[in-house]
Amino acid sequence: MKAPIASSRQIWLGATKEVSKMTDTLGKPVDSLIRPTVIALRVLGFRTTGSCQGHLSHGLKAPWVDIGTPPFALLRAIKVAKKGSAEGEKLNSELKWLVDENLHMQERLVGHLDGFYRVRSTPVARRLILVPEPYGAVRLTNQGAEIQAMRSFRVARRELLLYREEIVEFAECLAGEFSRTSLRDLVVPARNRKALKCTVIERSVDKACATFRSAESPGGRRE
Repeated sequence: MKAPIASSRQIWLGATKEVSKMTDTLGKPVDSLIRPTVIALRVLGFRTTGSCQGHLSHGLKAPWVDIGTPPFALLRAIKVAKKGSAEGEKLNSELKWLVDENLHMQERLVGHLDGFYRVRSTPVARRLILVPEPYGAVRLTNQGAEIQAMRSFRVARRELLLYREEIVEFAECLAGEFSRTSLRDLVVPARNRKALKCTVIERSVDKACATFRSAESPGGRRE
């Protein structure tokens, strides 16, 4: 049975509060333009471990979100456990379970992307894809993310705006699947709505470009 709208709204607001408190190792918060996507993913049960809205001055010139539980603590424990011991076997079983969970998460995310693009025509370079990472984890980003490095500043800037639009549109799609409630009302604080000219989610490319012409801020957040 689908949860009532009021309950869904409370869940969204709870996730918004949670994500607003996240910081990286330098104490920097989640980038404002990738925040809606992080919130939407976490509400739907996807474990996010890092994100960035994309920057022209440093890092990847495209937005991205890392999804899946990294097993670093387990791997360290396995390394020091005696080979063939009961503890070692238990840790290896836990590692297999974690990898399976990441792969199931990846499968679900593929389903969401499939639904998103079933009725959407998007140039290949701007389409969202899942880049495989170790142990079943993935990175959600645009197909042309790496190509940005060889583009001129002007072209890379134009594409970054459109890449950001694409991932925010996907966040809106996820929100719709969850409760059919507008992301604008749920995850964009009033001060951000003003900064983004109240058009965080726009269908028009021209309006979207205006929306995302905000000042570059530090990226590459690790939660």
